[in-house]
Amino acid sequence: MHNPKSAASFLIARAKSLQLRHHNYRFLTSTSRSLLFTPFISTRFFSGHYNIEQFSDDEYDCDFENHQASSTVANVDEWKWKLSMLLRNEKDQEIVSRDKRDRRDYEQIANLAKRMGLYSELFGKVVVASKVPLPNYRPDLDDKRPQREVVIPLSLQRRVEGLVQEYLDRLQLNSEKTIDSLDNVNSKNQVKDIDMDENANSFVDESVMEKVLQKRSLRMRNMQRSWQESPEGKKMLEFRKSLPAYREKEGLLQAIARNQVIVISGETGCGKTTQLPQYILESEIESGRGAFCSIICTQPRRISAMAVSERVSAERGESLGETVGFKVRLEGMRGKNTHLLFCTSGILLRRLLSDRNLSGITHVFVDEIHERGMNEGSSSTSS
Repeated sequence: MHNPKSAASFLIARAKSLQLRHHNYRFLTSTSRSLLFTPFISTRFFSGHYNIEQFSDDEYDCDFENHQASSTVANVDEWKWKLSMLLRNEKDQEIVSRDKRDRRDYEQIANLAKRMGLYSELFGKVVVASKVPLPNYRPDLDDKRPQREVVIPLSLQRRVEGLVQEYLDRLQLNSEKTIDSLDNVNSKNQVKDIDMDENANSFVDESVMEKVLQKRSLRMRNMQRSWQESPEGKKMLEFRKSLPAYREKEGLLQAIARNQVIVISGETGCGKTTQLPQYILESEIESGRGAFCSIICTQPRRISAMAVSERVSAERGESLGETVGFKVRLEGMRGKNTHLLFCTSGILLRRLLSDRNLSGITHVFVDEIHERGMNEGSSSTSS
């Protein structure tokens, strides 16, 4: 027979040590052991009884491993079916999965894909099986690098196309400039032509350059037509048609074609500065001579040369420095494809000092001649 006082004191001490305030407690631990503890107090006999159930680590781990193994087998079987369907389907090229189970079972999936003649790769949290070899990195599967929609302006597209075509033309020019030389190494009796034309190379260079310029002219015409047919180009053309200079466009072009020098006068804002050089450039481009055309338009002040060039390039749907550029003292923006150059009168004078014939220049505009100073007068006299 147990002593009631000793049993009660034992239970109180036990409750304090476990920091428990109720009669029924249940403790479960998954790391080491599972303990089910239920104290029972008999008010009749004042005795304590303890029911304890213990689960060993081996039993718990065994159950967990069995469950994981069965899950892996089921997942691999499912992937076997997926890969078989991938091989049968001619349209699909790969399988992309973000399932955690697939990352867990990636080694088994990779071995299975290899046996079936497929390729697999683990990109971070994404498992990919493919019919073709996979790279080490896939930006489209990188969550830290989100996809963005990039819109390239039409002017930038034209500039890139022009640079690529210019590079191809340069390659063609270099290849065609190579002329087969006479092979006089293997035969001593080979006859040497002593009457070879010394200008043969220059003749070939000129013919090749003409072909390159013709191709460039064709490209310029296609680019101009695409801009004129675009919504922005049509809107800009409607604005240009509203200017008074547009009504005299055909007459001006005919007068320029028939005469060496003409004088054009008009009210302020009629479009003399911005439209007349464009009319000539557009006419030459449309006739397939755009690459052969080179126009210089002088302005009395550098600020006007810069502002007008920017306006004309915008009306053509291009960036400044493409077919339209400017050149002032200590500053300028022009490129190899610039065919309309706005500059100050001093720039033209310096050009005349080094090249009096203005080689390569087809048209010269001296704008605002009524405001002429010493430079404008000298330019008019030299021209």
